[in-house]
Amino acid sequence: MSDYVFRKKQNNQLEFIGNFEALYRDQTDPWGQSGKSTDIPMNKFYEYSRNAFQEQLKLCVPEKSLILEIGCGSGETTKLISEALPYCAVTGSDISESAIKKAKSNFPKLKFYVLNILDGHATEPTNVIILSNMIWYVLHEPATLARNITQSFSFNGGECCYLFVQNALFKSKQKYAVDVVNSIGTLTDFLINLFEPDIMVTECYSKQFNWPSAKHLYGVACLRLKKK
Repeated sequence: MSDYVFRKKQNNQLEFIGNFEALYRDQTDPWGQSGKSTDIPMNKFYEYSRNAFQEQLKLCVPEKSLILEIGCGSGETTKLISEALPYCAVTGSDISESAIKKAKSNFPKLKFYVLNILDGHATEPTNVIILSNMIWYVLHEPATLARNITQSFSFNGGECCYLFVQNALFKSKQKYAVDVVNSIGTLTDFLINLFEPDIMVTECYSKQFNWPSAKHLYGVACLRLKKK
């Protein structure tokens, strides 16, 4: 699977490829997102990280929010968000058309559409954006990411909008973008610095979860944003 997303260079570092369309076209269950793969440690990671994320959303997301998950893949996390926040409207999006087809098939009652956040902004109003385990695929274009997220938000009447990032972090030595994001602290700093100077970060919350038996650490960051 890594051949679709990253390529190992001669210096043993990784080069981002990002062929997600081929990945979702060729693989039945990329990264074992269903939580039912033969990779038991990964299944357990999904279980505890998704439960932790649901609890954070319940604490932070206002009622009746319009939520867009970016990088929804086959829709598993979108479904969990909708279950955690039944009083909100939840939509999933992904760069891959094949991923969106899988998501619509898996969860026909939910709404999904194709979106590359580095090519453009959301097509429908939203005041909560979630980046779901995909920060590694967008941090190489921070200015574009910031512009398109900002244009995706509906800052109606000066209201605040929210950006949530949930992402696996590394326990072992990282081989990609280690100089940009390599911990929950540097992830939080990266997100805060995205929006200077047009958008004001009025509140920031981040937390790292660490289960000893898991392959990865897990981080959640939440930014409350307001237009200057």
